[in-house]
Amino acid sequence: MPLIKSISGIRGTIGGKGNEHLSPKQIMTSSLAFGKKIQTETTGPYTIIIGRDGRTSGRMIGAIVQGALQSLGIHVLDIGLTTTPSLANFIKHKQTQGAIMITASHNPIEWNALKLFNRLGECLTPPEAAAVFQLENHTQDLLFAPHHQVGHYQKISNDEVFQHHIEKIIRLPLVKTALIQKKKLRIAVDTINSTGSLIIPQLLKSLKVAHVDLINDTCDGQFAHQPEPLTKHLSQLQTIMKTGQYDIGFAVDPDVDRLVIFDETGEPLGEEYTLVAIADYVLQHSPPHAYTVSHLASTQALTVIAKKHHATHVTSAIGESHVVEKMKEYEASIGGEGNGGIIYPCLNFGRDALVGMALILSSLAQSQTKISLIKKNLPSFQMIKETFPWPINFGWDQLKKTIQTHYPHQKIDYIDGIKIHWENAWLNIRKSNTEPIGRITAEATTQATAKMLIASFKKYI
Repeated sequence: MPLIKSISGIRGTIGGKGNEHLSPKQIMTSSLAFGKKIQTETTGPYTIIIGRDGRTSGRMIGAIVQGALQSLGIHVLDIGLTTTPSLANFIKHKQTQGAIMITASHNPIEWNALKLFNRLGECLTPPEAAAVFQLENHTQDLLFAPHHQVGHYQKISNDEVFQHHIEKIIRLPLVKTALIQKKKLRIAVDTINSTGSLIIPQLLKSLKVAHVDLINDTCDGQFAHQPEPLTKHLSQLQTIMKTGQYDIGFAVDPDVDRLVIFDETGEPLGEEYTLVAIADYVLQHSPPHAYTVSHLASTQALTVIAKKHHATHVTSAIGESHVVEKMKEYEASIGGEGNGGIIYPCLNFGRDALVGMALILSSLAQSQTKISLIKKNLPSFQMIKETFPWPINFGWDQLKKTIQTHYPHQKIDYIDGIKIHWENAWLNIRKSNTEPIGRITAEATTQATAKMLIASFKKYI
C-alpha cells in the first residue's frame, strides 16, 4: 500500500518490502525531520511527548520514534497508551515543543501513522507540515548528539494525562455535571478495544453518570470491527441500544477524536450530526453573531443551525488544521468535521470525542428530553458518500473544463477538489488526505436526489 503524507500526518500500512509503506526507515526519517524542525525553531533544551493508541504496531513504532528523537539530543516524555485529544491537551500543560501521536485514527487495523503536533497542542499547519517533509530529504546531513548529550527518556503515567484532560473538561462552563447527575443517565459505549476504554469510564464517572456499560473495552488493539465509526460498523452497539435499556449510546474511533451518537431507540444520529447537535447546544449559550466552522464536505445542516441562532457558518478546506485555521480567523464558538470530529476552542483547537460526550450529555440533561427528540428537531438532509481508486495521474484540469461546460448555471468552487452547489444540495469530489482513494460526496433534502447527483456526475470522471 502507498505511503501517504499530508496535513493529517505520515501514514501507511505496516509490513512489506521497500518504502511503499510505513517502514522502520520511514518512521526514523520522519521522526528525525520533525525533531530537526523543532530544533531550528527555538533554543534548547528540547522535549517532545510521544503516545500511541491501542494498535498492536504502536509499541514498535514508538521505540523507533523515541530513539530517533533522543539521538538528536531531544528529551522524550512517553505517555504510552493514550488518546489523541488527551495527548494534545497535555502539550501546553508540560510546555513541551511538540508531540508525536502514533495512530492511524479511523484507518483499518493494518495501518498506522505519525500525527505531529506543535507546541500549541495543535496539528501542524500546512506550512509546518511542508517544512517537515522538506527536511526528510536532508536527514543524511544531520548532526547527531554525542554520547553525553543524548536526550533523556521519561515514562509518564497515562493516569496523570487523563486526569488533566478530564479536569479541564469538567471545569468548562457548558458542562453541567449537576444536571447530568440529576438526570440519572444510563449509557452504553463502544470503545473498539483501544484507548477509549481507559479514559471514558473515568470521564463518565466524573460527570456523575448513573450507569455505564462498555463493549469492546479491552485495550489490546484487536479491533472488534472496522475502526471508522460508521453505522454499518456498529451493529453490536445498535443491537444493545435497541433493548431500550439506555438513554444514549456512544462509539469512538481508536484514538478517540471522533464521536458517534445513538438515541435511546437504537437509531444513529449519523456521524455528520454529532457536530450539528452539539453546535445547537453551544450556540444557545454563545454571544450574538457567533461563528461556526466545518469543512466543505460536512453537512449543510450546520449552516441552518447557525442561522437559527443568528450565527454565521464558514467552511474550510478538508483537514483538521484547515478547520482550526478558519476557527481562529473568525473566533468561532464551535467547529469540527462531519466525521464526528468536535473542535471546542474553550478546551483546545483539536478534535475531541471526550468533550463532545460532555457537551451532548449536558444538552440532554438541560433540555429534560430524549436524544431522539433532540435529533428530530435538527434540520434533515441526506448525504451519500462514495469512494473510488485514485489514479496516479488524475486529470483535474480536464475535469474542471468538463464540469464548467456541463454545469454552466451552478456555483462551482475549488477550495478542496471540486464542489458544485445547487439550492439545498451540493456535490464534492476530492482526493483523500488519509487513504489512497478519491471521495465523491453529495447531499440533498432526499437520498434519491443525492444519489442522482452522484450518478450523473460519475460519467465525467
